[in-house]
Amino acid sequence: MPPARGATEERGAGELGTAEELKNVPLVEDDAVSAVLRGSRVFFQEGGAEVGDEECVVFLDTETTGLDPTACKVLELALLKVWYSPSQRRPVFIDGAYDQLEDPQEQISNSSTSHASTQEVGEFSGPNAGLKFDREAAQVFVSEGSCRGRKPLLIAHNARFDKRFCDKYFPEWSCDADWACSCNGIRWPPGPKKQEHLLKARGYCFVGHRAINDVLALAWLMHLEPERFMEMLESGRLERSPGPRAEPARASIGRPVEESPPESGHGVVSFGRKHRGKAYEQVVAEDPGYVAWVLARQASSRGMQEFQAFLRGLVAAPAASATA
Repeated sequence: MPPARGATEERGAGELGTAEELKNVPLVEDDAVSAVLRGSRVFFQEGGAEVGDEECVVFLDTETTGLDPTACKVLELALLKVWYSPSQRRPVFIDGAYDQLEDPQEQISNSSTSHASTQEVGEFSGPNAGLKFDREAAQVFVSEGSCRGRKPLLIAHNARFDKRFCDKYFPEWSCDADWACSCNGIRWPPGPKKQEHLLKARGYCFVGHRAINDVLALAWLMHLEPERFMEMLESGRLERSPGPRAEPARASIGRPVEESPPESGHGVVSFGRKHRGKAYEQVVAEDPGYVAWVLARQASSRGMQEFQAFLRGLVAAPAASATA
């Protein structure tokens, strides 16, 4: 894979450049796609190595016969497992993908209301007629057991759209998952927020509307924007649907959602992924570096505000004793 591009100068909406000036997203090159689909570990930086504290997220994209999940069908589902380092605050490597098609068994057109590419429209003839998703494999892919014992956060560009279809098609894992939106859950500069445009503004292009290409291109965008990626992880979760057979939650999807403390009550970390669910005192004892990072940040949720108040109280208490 070509070496990762270094720091990029973000271009304005009117400075996208010509096609000749743009580079192909390296992850969407044929060799890279093949490596990912074979299960090979692919690092974002040439010569990269595992850091040691990586946590898992899953990038997700669907291609559908239309925009209405009550009437339309999913043609393609792509899941991409990306491991990031909380200490280095960046994605580190890709380690696995699920990409499958399902025959809608109806006539579909490559129209403005369809999320199907011309290639997909032609996939469901001959030996591919009647293709079905391997739903069990998809469920295993996003399970705790395949992600080192922790259920991964699901990330999609315009997650509201993909979540509604996945809640219908894959309720056994979608309804109970944590989701985040890379389109509306990140404070992008003013201008269009389509994935293609955001990449063009950073000097890259790719052929979209195949789900596997879209998730690989999104992973590359997050590699180019590690701080925005981390901000999304820390504050950009969507509300969950109540359950497989319940009505979808009316969430402020794509915007940071104020998090409620866990059932165990006050004194437990209720934000982020690294220490979520742990008692404040345990985090202070185990991870001083994380404590320093939290104190240096502007709070992005009520949970972080409460933890910061607790930490500042610890700092103030010895100072008060010393002056007494």
